[in-house]
Amino acid sequence: MTHFFLTKRTLVVIISVFCCTAVCLGIFFTALQATGDEIEDLQEQIRQKEEEQKRLQKQVSEYQAVIHTHQHEARTLQQHIASFDAEIQILATEIEVKKAAVETKRLEIEKTKIEINLKEELIEKREQDIVYLLQSLQVVSDQSFIEIILLHDSFSDFLDKVQARDQLLAALQEIVLSLQEERALLEIQKEELLQQEEDLVNEQNELDAQNSILAEARQERAVLLSETRSSQAQYQNLLNQVNAQDKALREEIFQLEEELRKKLIPATLPQGTFIWPNKGGLITQGYGCLTSRFAVRSYPRCQTTNGQTGGFHNGVDIAAPLGSAILAADSGVVVGRSGSRYGYGNWVALRHANGVVTLYAHLSAISVGVGQHVSVGDRIGNMGSTGFSTGSHLHFVAYAPNTFRTVKSSRSGLIPIGATVNPYTYLSKIYPGQRTPK
Repeated sequence: MTHFFLTKRTLVVIISVFCCTAVCLGIFFTALQATGDEIEDLQEQIRQKEEEQKRLQKQVSEYQAVIHTHQHEARTLQQHIASFDAEIQILATEIEVKKAAVETKRLEIEKTKIEINLKEELIEKREQDIVYLLQSLQVVSDQSFIEIILLHDSFSDFLDKVQARDQLLAALQEIVLSLQEERALLEIQKEELLQQEEDLVNEQNELDAQNSILAEARQERAVLLSETRSSQAQYQNLLNQVNAQDKALREEIFQLEEELRKKLIPATLPQGTFIWPNKGGLITQGYGCLTSRFAVRSYPRCQTTNGQTGGFHNGVDIAAPLGSAILAADSGVVVGRSGSRYGYGNWVALRHANGVVTLYAHLSAISVGVGQHVSVGDRIGNMGSTGFSTGSHLHFVAYAPNTFRTVKSSRSGLIPIGATVNPYTYLSKIYPGQRTPK
């Protein structure tokens, strides 16, 4: 039979264990202090990186203001180059922001690893101490109950020792439960660390993509200067050719889509809610028959309900820095993608569960392929200014179910068409930071 009680010998063992533990913990906490200094140093580095990101983001806003100034003005070569330079500078600065973010994430991961190692060491040390204490408390004896009592000075002394033993065991049980909780929290922290490392890889991939876009933008600027030979006359001639091509293409698309729109019955359109395809962009053009000077000059002619002459815009334009992430407005399947120097430039189209097809145009890069399934919020490309575009922006279009198709155009290769509907019908979930013109 096994009995647990506190004898003088047991007390000596417990005191010895506690003394040994105290010495070990003293050494441990000295190391802990050194590691704590290392964590504080990492925390300071993280703070500095965050301050650097804020400073760079302020620069991005200043460069963006330059682009918005020129976006819908009659273009000169000087203005075009100024916008190009501003967009390139924004992207270069955004890359520096991303680098700082990646470095911050790396420092946070390093800090988390140190904290996890510290917790594991501390938990293991406490578990070992508990084992030592339990071993010192356990006395295996074949003595009878009377013999056990006779080992004590009195029956009262025996009861006091039993009570002290029970209190100590209860305290140890609480410590064991606490250690189990700490172990569970440690596992959660390890899972969070794995997610942080995965996020770091994704951010590094996005950084690589932005670097590629920056290189292409610089090359495009060089081509523009080469084609115009830095001459305003040459530039104007080139611009007139592009404008003529684009105007004819817009008219071609308008005529094809207008026939489809006339057949639409609004009451039959499906319900649905899409997220905005870009975080924090500036809405520069709405949908429908617009009467602004730029719209009348640039888009196919139309008549408003009150008889005014306007220009028909078949989507919504959202301006943001070159290379900004373009997100899937809803889960769906990629049903088309293409690229051209004119019209929509690089574009991709998604069909969603309610049958609506969304188009994302003027992209600098496309990240998905035809037939690929995407989830709402997935990055499907990067904002750009390809095709006929006056600056970095997204042209976002929504087509009614069963109307989307692609046709070949002699002016721009493969072009998407369909019965367009107002994207605002579905864009009711607005990301924080989404802006509209004042």
